[in-house]
Amino acid sequence: MTAYQFSQDEIILILSVALCFCLLVILLLWRALSREIKKRVTPSLTFEFDPHDLGLYLKNDGSCGIRDIRIGEIDLNVEAGFTKVLRMSFEPVDMLMPGKSMRLKYRLFDKGQEIPPSVSKQVSAYLSAGTFAGPIFCKNADGIRFELSVVKRKEGFFLMNVKPL
Repeated sequence: MTAYQFSQDEIILILSVALCFCLLVILLLWRALSREIKKRVTPSLTFEFDPHDLGLYLKNDGSCGIRDIRIGEIDLNVEAGFTKVLRMSFEPVDMLMPGKSMRLKYRLFDKGQEIPPSVSKQVSAYLSAGTFAGPIFCKNADGIRFELSVVKRKEGFFLMNVKPL
């Protein structure tokens, strides 16, 4: 019985295939590592509406703490037999840890005039059906600033865009 002798070309081909396979594995591992690093530093915020207490909550869906949260003024489209546009102005949030949510404090304005809190609470019932879009400015735990775009549609709340500033 004689052993098969590989030619120099066959050895080069086998080593080239093995090298390509190793490079592919390295690339896949690099991408997985990059995703994990990005997940650790990229904030993920969304709104939640609680129909029981008529509260609007901000929830940290990410895996990093978020601080210095500033929500831009949002125009809320309310439909109650007619369409009304109300402006929401939010108080800033100092810190929100991963997996936590916080009830937002906001004021409603109609054509520049503040709506009294008693009426504002009644209007809160329309938050679940209303639509809006707005920016959120924040910093992650490393101090990197981000702008997030959150959209409220009839189906729910959606995080549309996250970009570092």
